[in-house]
Amino acid sequence: MYATTLIQHGGNIPGFSAHFSLVPSTGFGWFGSRTLTTSSCLSPRRSPFPFRRTAQSDTSIPPGVEPDPSLFPAYAGSYEDPSGIGPVTVTANGATLSIDIPSFDVNGTPYVPVLVPATLDNFVLTVNGEPINLTFIADSTGAYVWIRTRITVAHRIAIDGG
Repeated sequence: MYATTLIQHGGNIPGFSAHFSLVPSTGFGWFGSRTLTTSSCLSPRRSPFPFRRTAQSDTSIPPGVEPDPSLFPAYAGSYEDPSGIGPVTVTANGATLSIDIPSFDVNGTPYVPVLVPATLDNFVLTVNGEPINLTFIADSTGAYVWIRTRITVAHRIAIDGG
């Protein structure tokens, strides 16, 4: 076994998965994509190449970007995505941040309403059993006015705590 640098990037949104890998020393790379319902385009049983992880990735959160529950009330409020999912309400209750998405409820789209903190301003929203990164974005005054995911961008319409 030889030590080789492997650069990878991938992501999933509901209904689609993509993955890119590159071995810089060889100039060889590959891209995979697929429509899906529950699994990624890259998994050990589907990969045409015998990838084997040789070192454990560091999954610790770097200092200074840890989730900060004291900010949860600043994220809370009513948001709107007029071109996509419509109104969204974010509610803070102590160390828990929740999201209500009426259009998902009406359409029977399953989602977990509790947002899981990942790093500062970043959370995981689970939709159809798939994790989706959700980010709160502040304006130049420091007020959180945007929610961004791969499937939606919503703008705050009221700072009301939900």
